[in-house]
Amino acid sequence: MRLGYDNGDLLRLIGLLRPDLVGVTTWTYGYKRIYELVSTICAKPHAQEYEVILGGPHTSTIGSKILSETCADFAVKLEGEHALLELCRGRPLSTIMGLIYRDDGTVVENHDRPFLRSLDDLPFPKYERFDLRKYARRIIPVVSSRGCPYSCIFCPVKATIGQIYRSRSARNVFEELFYWYSKGYREFSIQDDNFTLIKERVHEICDLIERNGLRNLSIICGNGIRADRVDRELLKRMHAVGFRELAFGVEAGNDRILSRIKKGESMQTIRRAIRDACDLGYVTTLTFMIGHPTETARDIEDSFRLALEFPVASATFFNIVPFPRTELYDWIETNRLFLRPPEQYLDSVGHWEIDPVFQTPELTYDERRRALLKGRKVSLLVRKRYAHRALKRYGVLGNVLVFFAYSHSFHRILGEFLQYQTAKKILLLFLRLTGLRYAVSFAPELVD
Repeated sequence: MRLGYDNGDLLRLIGLLRPDLVGVTTWTYGYKRIYELVSTICAKPHAQEYEVILGGPHTSTIGSKILSETCADFAVKLEGEHALLELCRGRPLSTIMGLIYRDDGTVVENHDRPFLRSLDDLPFPKYERFDLRKYARRIIPVVSSRGCPYSCIFCPVKATIGQIYRSRSARNVFEELFYWYSKGYREFSIQDDNFTLIKERVHEICDLIERNGLRNLSIICGNGIRADRVDRELLKRMHAVGFRELAFGVEAGNDRILSRIKKGESMQTIRRAIRDACDLGYVTTLTFMIGHPTETARDIEDSFRLALEFPVASATFFNIVPFPRTELYDWIETNRLFLRPPEQYLDSVGHWEIDPVFQTPELTYDERRRALLKGRKVSLLVRKRYAHRALKRYGVLGNVLVFFAYSHSFHRILGEFLQYQTAKKILLLFLRLTGLRYAVSFAPELVD
């Protein structure tokens, strides 16, 4: 739909294919727009010929409520592969674990399905019906594991895909990489929540890449990895076979707040990992969250200082969005600290916006806004420093390029330019050739 197709195109395709079932993925941010799309699909005259099923993170988070809020016939929570197959094969609805359905007007939510332990049994996506040429960037997303065993109070992973960690084998992951490599792809984005949890598996993936001659790769771990699940040896090995960009989910700038949010890491470990990644030549990104429980303005300054301490490419300071079924959400609700109802902010407020949805005795709404605004300035400074380092070899010309890249008028012109997919491809080629993919403030949004 982001490639220019509209609801009319979707409905025409449904009319052409005449399916028995139409599936829609639900995300929490912007969920009301998804609900409108579902209503459109249900409302067409030929809608009686098929049924609608919902899945995805938002469905897993709110459970049976999803059918109370939409006209969909079914929903699947958590892992949906086998539940969907059983539904299509006509098994009795009450026996399909993980399924949510309607029974004479009553919404029924079956018990959760046990997690798949052998992810190798699932085929990796080949996007055979996708027109991949229309996408601005020739990059393939790869998901090699599910779940995360840690207990960060703000993280919704436990509700959306589970706390039990399951991973594909190194051989299976390599086969996916090799499939796309043989088709001319060289860029890959690892989408795991905790890719390096099992270091031995990552080493084995690297060995398979090297042994089979896959060269000129550019592999990104942009979703964030834990500093305590890498060491210099592993980072060096990953870089040798083509891993080029890493993001560390730092979250806070001192040990007190890390302990409060149950991150399970120390600042010493985080600093060591950042230093190693920068030394080894990674394009390194740090992500933080502003306004944790008991966090003060002084604590936030520690985060800013950490972002400026190392020669990283990017540092992002996110607005905390409390998701249902997280410890953070329950704590805010118990202490009556919400500034707006969840059904409103979950739809309209993202991590990147300067719009706090709760406050604490340590940080009022206005203080949170000021901290988020300062975070943007620090983030801009980090990227600007990286741009200067990347263009240092061009001398005065490099300084001129940095000046224009950060001017407001240039950004306005760029915004108009990037409305076209061809324009995005041209810009990405320029960023790739100059090594500036993360050097300018618009680049992360573009490559994502």
